[in-house]
Amino acid sequence: MRNILALMLLVLGGNPNPQIEDFEKVFRASNIQIERKEIEQLLLAIRGVDLLDLFENCRDLVSSNFSPKEITEFIEPKPKPEPEPNPEPFNSDHSDNESDENVDLFDIFN
Repeated sequence: MRNILALMLLVLGGNPNPQIEDFEKVFRASNIQIERKEIEQLLLAIRGVDLLDLFENCRDLVSSNFSPKEITEFIEPKPKPEPEPNPEPFNSDHSDNESDENVDLFDIFN
């Protein structure tokens, strides 16, 4: 995937026919180890292909099959829901040593 992204950066940046040395510059600038065999295979696969036309067709294909909302949802990561706080466990012990019989509920309104 990083090779394809580097290819897109190079082509969209004005290099219509990138070579392996161009990939090396991109990866060196990003401190990423280069996989020469993978890049060589990619360059063989795209030989003779108009990459700008390919990117345009991919964009048209994606936009014709998906709504803008679906594309945005795919591109933008969804925020993780906040975990609900754990409720305090019910404690049946009376810490104030009062029994329920001695509590006058109407006294709280006076």
